[in-house]
Amino acid sequence: MFNISGKKIVLSGATSGIGKSFALFLAEQKCELILIAKDEIKAKALEKELLKFNTKFRFEIMDIKNPKPFHTDKVDVLINCAGIVPKSPLQEITDNSFNETMQTNVNSIIKLSNLLVNKMQNGSCIVNIISGMAYLTKENYGMYSISKAAAEHLTRFQALEFGKLGIRVNGISPGYIAVERNIESYEKANKEIMFHNSIIKRPGTPSEILGALQFLISNAASYMTGTILNVDGGFAAKVI
Repeated sequence: MFNISGKKIVLSGATSGIGKSFALFLAEQKCELILIAKDEIKAKALEKELLKFNTKFRFEIMDIKNPKPFHTDKVDVLINCAGIVPKSPLQEITDNSFNETMQTNVNSIIKLSNLLVNKMQNGSCIVNIISGMAYLTKENYGMYSISKAAAEHLTRFQALEFGKLGIRVNGISPGYIAVERNIESYEKANKEIMFHNSIIKRPGTPSEILGALQFLISNAASYMTGTILNVDGGFAAKVI
């Protein structure tokens, strides 16, 4: 029921953070991977790690804000994981920073999904990686939260429209996940303030999202679409 071996999967944001953990996990599960990355150096480094799993994979190097067509005969699963985390007060947001954030965190999902939907058959699925910040507020993260709230609602609209084609669309909303880009800031932060809205009083790890991903792309979730799974240590519960 939970077997995902042999599925042909396109994954964006594959070379760092949560995306990298997805790539390694899916390779271990013997999926066939098309990995979308912007940084060719990071792609080369990840390639060395993937080779040990002896599964088929390749990289497509592109700017996710404007994904370009690439050849594939079919796609079983699309995972939209690429994203950026801008940090600034709302009063300091420029047109450039707004466009960069929305193009990366929202429009890339639309573009990549539309690019590949004609390669997906009945029973295929899309998983969008959202964020707990889609429904929470934190000082200086307004632009990021806005973009993720848009991505969450976009997931439901994709489920509605792509459902006519037999394609399921769901999302995963991680809480605070300790990855390379934020581990240093976490160490400096006041843990009590950062996690006062969570039940599990620690950051999560990328590996703790893998179960949700495997579930959503497996046959076990065949009757699920338009759903956002919170993997957030209890943030969504809003403990006070």
